[in-house]
Amino acid sequence: MPYDPGMSRWIALIALALTACATETRYEEAPGQDDAELMQAATDAWSTVGVATPADYAIVFLGLEQLQAECEDASPGIVGCAVPTAGAVLLLAGEAPEVQAQALIHEVGHLIKGTRHLDHGRLPHLDCGQGDVMCAYGAPVGTFPTVRDAAFVRAR
Repeated sequence: MPYDPGMSRWIALIALALTACATETRYEEAPGQDDAELMQAATDAWSTVGVATPADYAIVFLGLEQLQAECEDASPGIVGCAVPTAGAVLLLAGEAPEVQAQALIHEVGHLIKGTRHLDHGRLPHLDCGQGDVMCAYGAPVGTFPTVRDAAFVRAR
């Protein structure tokens, strides 16, 4: 089934509106959404450095304004964020699949690390400049996690 960013956006908005009154935010994938290829890309990437990925998490596609609001990040270049406490990754709808896959690799790193070692309430990142996917600014499309990324997400 071809991806329809407009329909996914509306379904995601409805799902978020329904959960807004709950005490804990839950993110739900759109009905019929098939993210198997994206999830497999993240699993394959992390497996190159011996890191297992979570078996169960949701991917929710949002428009830019809603993604910025949900991620509490007004950056115009934001492509995604992780919500480890909800087991969800929020991604920008309408991006090329390879961009979404690269963002997912980074965000799954946050799910693996969880909420341990929060940096002033924000999820931590590696310092940039060494080609790591867990750099705050992500990594170029096609970059796989490094040994340094693996040590970072496994750190307790």
